[in-house]
Amino acid sequence: MNCKDLTDYAESVLSGSRPSGKWVYAACRRFMTDLERKDVTLDAAAVDHALEFFSRLPLVGEDTGKPFVLHPWQRFVIGNLVGWRNADGRRRFKLGMLQVARGNGKTTLMAGLALWDLLSGDGKRVHVIANNEDQAGICLDTARTMAAKFADPTMVVRFDRVLRPSHDCEMNALPALERSLDGLNPSLWIADEAAEFKGRFLTKLLTTGAKRRESLGVIISTPGSNPENHYAELVKQAEAVLSGEVDDDTMFPMLYGIDQGDSVGDEEHWPKANPGMEHGQPDMVSLRRSWNTMKRSAMGRSEFTRYHCARADENTGGWLDMALWPGGKAIQWDDLRGRPAWLGL
Repeated sequence: MNCKDLTDYAESVLSGSRPSGKWVYAACRRFMTDLERKDVTLDAAAVDHALEFFSRLPLVGEDTGKPFVLHPWQRFVIGNLVGWRNADGRRRFKLGMLQVARGNGKTTLMAGLALWDLLSGDGKRVHVIANNEDQAGICLDTARTMAAKFADPTMVVRFDRVLRPSHDCEMNALPALERSLDGLNPSLWIADEAAEFKGRFLTKLLTTGAKRRESLGVIISTPGSNPENHYAELVKQAEAVLSGEVDDDTMFPMLYGIDQGDSVGDEEHWPKANPGMEHGQPDMVSLRRSWNTMKRSAMGRSEFTRYHCARADENTGGWLDMALWPGGKAIQWDDLRGRPAWLGL
């Protein structure tokens, strides 16, 4: 029973044998607590069905032709999203939130989830949404390539979508514009790099699918640079759910990343943001090379913090590299008297 895979992952995080940040630890603690509840249940058959489906999908790119072997963290995410049921039998989670560093395969994972939903019934509508159609097309193209090699005669692969005409099912890519949401009634939507969405687009997106008995939305992203946008608000809400401050049984947050007190340059902390590192996705050599290049400037360190350590960093650049600021030292004002001074406003 694949539910044991989920339990094993949670226990490895809680025991400390698998490096994890504060919020992943909280998510695993929530999972173990929920197993004892009577009002929600983890449907082992649903978990088995989804994970077995992934094992039949072919990978793309450098791994073309190889079977899609899910990493433990990926099994945990998929199992939680599709497995939990309320007392009435409906799916528990309506919104999933996956924040993880670049290079861990989140887009490929979502392409597989999209195909799983597309093949799971009639009348399915699956939408991949990103800042522009080209970016959304990355996930769609991955799904198209998988579908073309997947032995299911009901699927038809077009240049801009995947169809199941006999079951009235369709998957496509959309730009993050409010007009894209008009009349949308998705069974599954995936918001790629949602931290970069403009305005209040996410607000409207979260209301789609209300007409369906079951609808799932999944936000995948690295942290954003704007602490005031809607994505940042959702992160705060997710943290409140995981900490127990807010009771929201419809949200499944999985927020990978180094902790606030961790040093960005400390390699021991990088697996907290990169759960695929233990399987070489990404590998230490590549991350180390990126750090050695990016650490030379304030902008580079900020981008490494966000993209490779999955921790929000508001220092997105500026005229002064704060690494050169001699903080913590007493200023000898008399020694500076009479010398030129510059003031920046």
